[in-house]
Amino acid sequence: MMDRSPLLDVDALSVAYGGVPVVDGVSFRLASNERLGIVGESGSGKSQTARAVLGLLATHARVEATRLSFEGRDLLGMGPRARRQLRGRRIAMVMQDPQASLNTVMRIGAQIDEVHRRHRGSSAAEARARTLEALEGLGLDDAGRVYRAYPHEVSGGMAQRAMIAMMLAPDPSLLIADEPTSALDMAVAAGVMETLREQVERRRMAMVVISHDLDLVASFCDRVLVMWRGRIVEACGADRLHEARHPYTRGLLGCIPRLGRRPRRLATIDRGTAHGD
Repeated sequence: MMDRSPLLDVDALSVAYGGVPVVDGVSFRLASNERLGIVGESGSGKSQTARAVLGLLATHARVEATRLSFEGRDLLGMGPRARRQLRGRRIAMVMQDPQASLNTVMRIGAQIDEVHRRHRGSSAAEARARTLEALEGLGLDDAGRVYRAYPHEVSGGMAQRAMIAMMLAPDPSLLIADEPTSALDMAVAAGVMETLREQVERRRMAMVVISHDLDLVASFCDRVLVMWRGRIVEACGADRLHEARHPYTRGLLGCIPRLGRRPRRLATIDRGTAHGD
């Protein structure tokens, strides 16, 4: 019989700091090979949800859940060492600003090599060959130059592709991308997302995209969760996002300017009604 258990199972997840909830009863399941988008304003709880899965919250955060499991393993019951081994090897995360996430005093190639050696047991020569192959596969024509460069010596798009190569090096089964294009211009962002699409499909892995860009997740993901004030207020197929009926989701959609549409005043979100069902 085929195994129907989810890759990631989140049930009633809550995160609080000093008694103040930032994630409040979030529940969802993620299947293998599925692409899930989580959207919402800054402060809606989407990044905190992802960090709770990864175990990257501040030490004073209070995390509770009826169930928080990955590949059938209880994440909350894991010790710190087991969580670190899982993080990176089975779950990887592409951060919002690659220039800030990469080590500024190490060459880019050396940083990716280290991941190959640590997680795959590669020799120095094998790690270098795999890193160069990965950089070329991510659309970098001058992979050798990027390999030898420091993070400040490359563009934002190059740095983001290098970060993706680093996160994909252990061949994880789940990749979480937290605002992966917010620091890039539109043309570069489109190229980065297409690169991610190709890698996810080729590797048959699952992906969670965290963003405030509804158009991006609608075009890239299979399913979308909309978060507001730490809660999921709407869940729907990405191809049906335009049919969303929750006032908050409608407000987000109405705030997006459209080319070719008669100019008008952009919509605002009515905070008094946005929480309605």
